[in-house]
Amino acid sequence: MAAAGTATNVVFVGNLAWSTSEESLRALASTVGPVLSVQIQTHADTGRSKGWGLIHYSAPEVAAKAIEALNGQELDNRKLHVREDRSYLDSAEGVVVFVGNLPWSVTSEALQELFKEYNPLDVHVKTNMAGRSRGFALVKFTDAEVAGVAITNLNGYQLEGRPIQVRFDRQQAEAGAGEGENVGNGGPVGGLTDRVTLTNLAWTTEEGELVSLLSKAGTVVGVEIQRHADTGRSKGWAIATFASRDEALNAINTLNKTVVRQRPISMKFYSTTGGRRT
Repeated sequence: MAAAGTATNVVFVGNLAWSTSEESLRALASTVGPVLSVQIQTHADTGRSKGWGLIHYSAPEVAAKAIEALNGQELDNRKLHVREDRSYLDSAEGVVVFVGNLPWSVTSEALQELFKEYNPLDVHVKTNMAGRSRGFALVKFTDAEVAGVAITNLNGYQLEGRPIQVRFDRQQAEAGAGEGENVGNGGPVGGLTDRVTLTNLAWTTEEGELVSLLSKAGTVVGVEIQRHADTGRSKGWAIATFASRDEALNAINTLNKTVVRQRPISMKFYSTTGGRRT
């Protein structure tokens, strides 16, 4: 939920069927008003749809109307999740606070009410492609000191019977510490991806175990344990691909250091340039 006065003419559409084309999405989007462009996001290696897209309308008012009219509509037998595109907010400067262990029923509006005395720039409960909460949120502040006060006062706060976890976002902190290098998140600064590197795996760990674990954080597209070509033996690390970068971030924030086969596994964003390439 953005602060009052912000607006965009770009709309995010999630929960798309893999078979949905840009043409059919444009046809639906055009029932609301003039459409400048439609882009369904695809995986670079396979060309397969990621299940979401962006619609660029002629004006913010038209985009707002589209969100109202199209959210929950069905296309190719899938109920669409339609909301404002948040890239302009994600790129805005500020201090990000992670809020975890949220009850599934908590919305961005409800969380905005909790944080309102700290005047956040943006409050966003992360959702899956179907619009269901993933149990965590990111809150952006313009002032680091105010963010720190919010953390002190609200960490452990009981929200609908659950103690919420409030802290500075690890991803932003690690990126800032890198000063332009590929750092703790395993990827370029600010360059979130939908792929995660998992290290410190036991040699006997299987892909299925990792899928079961990572599915707690979001939709897992695939997990590949890296193996020696000559023996087939595990190298002790793997690459996991999620349906979205937000789900990858959720996995890192909530599952890093989880013990699997008596070993705490480490998770970070995968990078083709700075990631592990043993």
